[in-house]
Amino acid sequence: MKAYKLSVLVFAALVSPAAAQDFSDEDLFGAPETVEEAADAAEIDRSEFLEWDAPRVSGRLSGSLGFSWTWLDPWAFESAMYDDYSMAPALSSRLTLQAKPESDWGYYAALDLSYPFTTTATGSSVVHWDHDSDPMTPDAEASESSTVDGIPNISIYALYANFSRDDTLFFSFGKQPLRLGVGRFFQPADDLVSLSEIDVSDPEAEREGPLAFTALWPIPRTLSSVALWTVFPKGAEKPEDIMYAAKARHFFGDTELSLAAAYKIDAPPSAFLMLNSGLWDLNVFGEAQLKYGSERTFLKSDEATPLTVPLLGSSAFEAVEYPDRFFASATLGASYLNQEKNLTVMAQYLWNGEAQTEATVAEAVTHFTLQSALQEASLFTDPVAFELDTLRFSRHYAAASVSLGELFGAEDLSASLTAMANLSDLSGFALPQLSYRFFDYLSASLSARFTFGEEGDEFTMGRTGPGKPSASVSLSITVGSGSF
Repeated sequence: MKAYKLSVLVFAALVSPAAAQDFSDEDLFGAPETVEEAADAAEIDRSEFLEWDAPRVSGRLSGSLGFSWTWLDPWAFESAMYDDYSMAPALSSRLTLQAKPESDWGYYAALDLSYPFTTTATGSSVVHWDHDSDPMTPDAEASESSTVDGIPNISIYALYANFSRDDTLFFSFGKQPLRLGVGRFFQPADDLVSLSEIDVSDPEAEREGPLAFTALWPIPRTLSSVALWTVFPKGAEKPEDIMYAAKARHFFGDTELSLAAAYKIDAPPSAFLMLNSGLWDLNVFGEAQLKYGSERTFLKSDEATPLTVPLLGSSAFEAVEYPDRFFASATLGASYLNQEKNLTVMAQYLWNGEAQTEATVAEAVTHFTLQSALQEASLFTDPVAFELDTLRFSRHYAAASVSLGELFGAEDLSASLTAMANLSDLSGFALPQLSYRFFDYLSASLSARFTFGEEGDEFTMGRTGPGKPSASVSLSITVGSGSF
């Protein structure tokens, strides 16, 4: 990622067009002293600016005390008492180390530490019996579960090296954040390479990336570049697990147009057309995706032979897959920033080409629950593939956020509202938040989460069946957070 930023800066400096103006001879060529200084500067070895004498260490600490109260049926008005409450103290830190001992080689590492500082892991181990030590027991091996306490709660967020060849090809290798697409709330391209979910409250936040080898070539004397990625997904053990991606982009003034493709054996190949541009005071972005095949298990109506499990119910659907069909999706959004008024607005729409069109969310949950029960009983072997939190079940979605600083003229008071909705069944959620900073290292935020929709809709559906709209209120006190 650092290689990308460096290459873009060098690339932009070389090719940015100068504005046409009227110059005098002195304006154009400079005074004699200016010319001499420029000549001296040209003789300077620029590697001096690209090498660091010592590594740079930085980091941040995030500490908070969180309290939340939940109402499972907030609109019944039968009781003002909450249904559940909890407390969640949180403490985390990220330490980063950067080094640039050579002008064409750099090092970056980021380490995450979190409270609780130790965790417990459960696994299996192989136990061997020795025939010589116990004649009554034959040589054998078996597995038994074991629990290990006191494992440090430390993770590697990033660890990679940047390097270049003759300042024309820029490479990186290691575990690194990757940004393939341009989306915010919905990121079809980045979902292929990122290991972490989108933070809806901060959709532009960097997402954790995998182990990868990347190469970037800024095409000389043009506003174009080509990037190639070799991605090793988490758990990759064989060459066929590798994912390959390529991206070509070109700048037309303030507009960036990109073409990208991703391929992995035994997975649907994808192609993308992406746009990122300035329009009036807006930043406009969009992605169009075309896939050949889908990883999704679709539900098709089957009234003749319903899936039935005694005591649990039945489903008039069958699970099917479409590995040889094209699927197209698209997303378009815009963001607006007004620094004078401390106002930020962002909105995005998603047209999901892999929507479930024949079954509702409630019907899908019922079918896959029955299918799972049969599979556990060894009576059914078809694959089970259904996750409510990442499904994007329907055809149309929208998300938006508004944040305003210096609320009512108070410098330390801010407010925000984030919402996401399934436009097909009109369910969704809203996240309002009010924050106040007492001083640099102490602040408080009062936030809420409201879900809306009918029973059985996507955002009111629970993992065990149809649910109702719910509400929760949280108070978070940020203590001692800072960076260095």
